[in-house]
Amino acid sequence: MGTRADFLTRFDEAARSLLAKDPRDFSVALCTLPFEEDFPFEEAKAELSEIAGVLSRILTIVRRPRIVATREEVILRSELSGKLSHESFAETMRDPKLWKEKDGSMAPEYVHSETTIDTFLTYENRFICLLLDFLEDKVDAILSGVSPLIESFHSFYSQKGMPLGPFSPSHDIALHPDRRFLYPLKKDVSRDEVYESASKILRRIRRVKETEFYRLVSLRPLRPPVIPNNVLLHETSYRACYRYYATASASMASKEELDRHYFHYVALSLLRFFEEKKLWKPDDQFVIGNDKDRFHPMDVAFRIPPFTYEFSFHEEASRIEALVSYKTGRKILSSTTFALLVRRTLSESQANLGDPEDAGEYCIVSERPDADTISRLLPFSPYRSDKDAMIQELLSAMSTACEVSYDTFSSRCPICGKEGTRYDGGDYHCPHCGGAYAILRLEGKDLVWIKNHGR
Repeated sequence: MGTRADFLTRFDEAARSLLAKDPRDFSVALCTLPFEEDFPFEEAKAELSEIAGVLSRILTIVRRPRIVATREEVILRSELSGKLSHESFAETMRDPKLWKEKDGSMAPEYVHSETTIDTFLTYENRFICLLLDFLEDKVDAILSGVSPLIESFHSFYSQKGMPLGPFSPSHDIALHPDRRFLYPLKKDVSRDEVYESASKILRRIRRVKETEFYRLVSLRPLRPPVIPNNVLLHETSYRACYRYYATASASMASKEELDRHYFHYVALSLLRFFEEKKLWKPDDQFVIGNDKDRFHPMDVAFRIPPFTYEFSFHEEASRIEALVSYKTGRKILSSTTFALLVRRTLSESQANLGDPEDAGEYCIVSERPDADTISRLLPFSPYRSDKDAMIQELLSAMSTACEVSYDTFSSRCPICGKEGTRYDGGDYHCPHCGGAYAILRLEGKDLVWIKNHGR
């Protein structure tokens, strides 16, 4: 189906093709790139139906997994052992630690013995656990394509962890109550069907992952590539699972490739927005180079008074940095760095992609994040139509500033409102919420600039 992964690959290829023709036409190329795509509902339904069929095969296997009998050598007290085999007797004779002197002669206190153990910790069952993880990821990808669009109005009207600035949809609603419902509320049958089907399958997958079978076998995970053995090739249920996996995984790009494609998508989306808003315009110097493997976005700078923004792109670190500064002429009076940590898929355990201490603020940009646990999140996806509003909100968050009284906020935190801020000679730091801010002098007025929104 036309999944997000497919879209990112096609987007990267299109960008590479356009930029390779004439780098001086970069702004034209940006406008013609496909930054959005309609979600492929019919293809998603077909894929979910196929996944449901494979999951039924997996359930059959989990209920009656293939078990093999293995012989293992153990050490037992001599009175508890049965008849010893020739091999066990020889091993006992060679192990002096097992012998003890008794009544003037040596006798074995412990002996080597063999026992038969039935186990389902086999290669093919380890493959089934790998396949379950594979299916969960595919269903998550489908579900995340529709769930941000229908779960709640809150997902439209505010970005988790981002302050509400003048470009926020919530701000717009407060000013214009008659425009409260900015999105259609009518039932979308295709979207609902995909959402309900994907949610049901995901619940089934997670129930299987709670079974003893998965808990035990997954302790010895199988890493791709999968090498088919006789069981995977010939036993009915295992064969059906392997055929699906071999077909579905053959055309998929690696996670590293998809992360790189997604980084390019986010970087080019920012540059397109800056160009369309006339904040920045490419000149004849090559702005984005391309080679065999990756693009190299160059630094971009523009000014929205009273702040200057300088964006730099670091693909190897999956990081976009924005240096925001307040200047008088060329002299920087105050500045901070806002770090965007960019990964296509991201869980809370992977969220530490950079040290937030080296930036005034950081934000995770992800197409498929664990949104319930990541607090500073920008859910940036080709299936969302509000990406430009998100970028505007991002710029607003980087330069949240308002006119204040110096006497009030030289000791009181404007973020949490508590007394006791510390001044380090440049910025004020709040020990209560972890926020940081500067007080600037602009045209005879005091301006507080929030540089870090704290915890």
